[in-house]
Amino acid sequence: MNANLYAEAIEYELMTQSVYQAILLEKGAQNIEVKHNLVLEGRSGVKHQIDVIWRFKQAGVIHTVIVECKNYSSAITLEKVRNIFAVAHDIGNCQAIMVTKVGYQDGSARFAEAILH
Repeated sequence: MNANLYAEAIEYELMTQSVYQAILLEKGAQNIEVKHNLVLEGRSGVKHQIDVIWRFKQAGVIHTVIVECKNYSSAITLEKVRNIFAVAHDIGNCQAIMVTKVGYQDGSARFAEAILH
């Protein structure tokens, strides 16, 4: 990845982080933690790079959401959606969100709706 594309990807991730931080502040969740570029080890022992992690406590329950940011110029493929599902499964006890400015290919959108929501 060239330096400009890398910088744009990081900027997109940081913007996503700030949006989720603002949402949490607005909704009044407690113990808010929104971090960028975190590495989490899954149950498999494999380490996963997470673009944004969002942890909050609401109604006494701690929630963890991993956010995958895709600053692509084309629609997200099924492979990318399956990948974030597998990462969420390996980390365990979390939900996954994909953020894209373009959208999803037909099969990937159906899969995401069925599995990630």
